Amino acid sequence: HGYQRSWLDASSTETYDDRAKCFAENHYNNFKYRGQNLFSAKAEELSILDSGAVAIAQHAYQGWWSNVEDREDVLSKESLPLLEYTPQQLFFIGFAQLWCVDYHDSVEKFESTPEPLRVNGALANLVDFAREFKCDVGNKMHPQRKCELF
Repeated sequence: HGYQRSWLDASSTETYDDRAKCFAENHYNNFKYRGQNLFSAKAEELSILDSGAVAIAQHAYQGWWSNVEDREDVLSKESLPLLEYTPQQLFFIGFAQLWCVDYHDSVEKFESTPEPLRVNGALANLVDFAREFKCDVGNKMHPQRKCELF
């Protein structure tokens, strides 16, 4: 139990709020799925969490990959036959695959942010994603202004 209080100091809270505002204003406020504007405070919170999580996971993956001594051996075990993706591209595909869903057309209302928006929102903020998949600047997956939490 105890007292509920923020573990962030005033300066850190202000920085977080400014960065969170970027997510709300530049990306998720305009997200629509099946014609519905799905932006909400909960959606904003999820988008920040998703973006932070995939950025941390990607950083960890890059650290691991940079220390792999026998890359040919790893690639022979970890590559997908007949699919020519780089290990970095496979990382992003793996992230997106975790959220793979197929909503029936009869689903009209969403209580939470639909998975396709969560995936695209998180990946659109990563410079490495845009570079690996050669997304043009201004494309929805490579917006000119990216939001960073860390």
